[in-house]
Amino acid sequence: MKDLFKEIWSSLRQNKLRTALTGFSVSWGIFMIIVLLGSGRGLMNALLESDSRMDKSMKVYPGYTTMPYKGYQSGRRIALDEMDLKNIRSEQFSENVREVSPSLNQNITFSFGEESLNMNVRGVTDEYSAIEGVSMKHGRFINENDMKEKAKHMVISDEDALTFLGGKGNPEDMIGKRLTGGSLSWLVTGIYHTDHSQWGHNAYAPYSLIRELYGKANDIGTIIFSFEGLDDKDESAEFKDTYKNMVLANHKASPADKGAFYISDRFEQGMQMKEGMKIINTALWVLGFLTLISGIVGVSNIMLITVKERKHEFGIRKALGARPAEILKLVMAESVLITAFFGYVGMFLGMVANIVMDNVFSGKATEVAGEVFYIFKDPGVGLDVALKATLLLIVAGAVAGLIPARKASRVMPVEALKGD
Repeated sequence: MKDLFKEIWSSLRQNKLRTALTGFSVSWGIFMIIVLLGSGRGLMNALLESDSRMDKSMKVYPGYTTMPYKGYQSGRRIALDEMDLKNIRSEQFSENVREVSPSLNQNITFSFGEESLNMNVRGVTDEYSAIEGVSMKHGRFINENDMKEKAKHMVISDEDALTFLGGKGNPEDMIGKRLTGGSLSWLVTGIYHTDHSQWGHNAYAPYSLIRELYGKANDIGTIIFSFEGLDDKDESAEFKDTYKNMVLANHKASPADKGAFYISDRFEQGMQMKEGMKIINTALWVLGFLTLISGIVGVSNIMLITVKERKHEFGIRKALGARPAEILKLVMAESVLITAFFGYVGMFLGMVANIVMDNVFSGKATEVAGEVFYIFKDPGVGLDVALKATLLLIVAGAVAGLIPARKASRVMPVEALKGD
């Protein structure tokens, strides 16, 4: 093996420039694969970060009927009510449904000192925080006692807390302070981390209080719940169909009416996103591979030239008893070594480029129409990609050297010694 490497190294030293140029094309191909895959992962991670809410939850929205049914005209508004809430909490769905919370919204203008904000106050239960993954920074979220007592307590974001403080101090300074809103005094009991996936200024208050103060008839707003055990599209679809039929029956709407209300299934959306990620990754692999092909062709060409230049040497080797398999192994090994070495150089540089992108762009956000989006987050490739790239390099090197190696192994000693 040591002699084999010495022979290969001696051959490469005789053609330094040609080897370097060919190696560059191989390095560039693998570099592009690693950078493209790393960038793709960074973009997808940013997309997931921008919509960081729990993916195993559903949200039920009210709607309007799209067809007449049992004497009712189309266009009738379907407002979710207590029966819909009771149904989702029933024994029938207990195997899958976990936390459940209604969400009733009300716009209220709050003031504190000289500062004021128009806020969207969401009346929710204590379970809402676990469903939506509300990240508390200071104080506490709405609890059962707040619900029972219909307490005028509220939870605001850290950014809104600073606004009320006039940009001075820390968000936690608002804990225990009272805001004036709707001619009422509200006690701030918690500060949550701002969720930039939501519009405007959002606050949370006990659902029981918002329902009592601002509720309209039997309208409970929307229903949000977490679930488990629905591990594929078929199970999820069956679950939703069962609940949809119950809601439609409760509101005397046609079983075929698809617009009466809407269920947003984040689990299904997550699966669609993962499928999209697979397609994007495949496309990136294809683009990178097409770039690598130029390197493979270059290696094949340089090996053909090497075989031609070493034709006499191969003829002498065969005249001295070298078997065709030994010549084949020598040329193939040289091809694989060139491809693997320069390929790993490209892989290393690609990983360095991902680290640079991570340091420069990761976690940075941009604001569009008042909404904040993350551009790039945690780019890079995993061990699985490195192993796949290694396998690709070995295969590429073997393919690049196959034709030149076969040509070298077929060199006839007499013809080689005659010269061209």
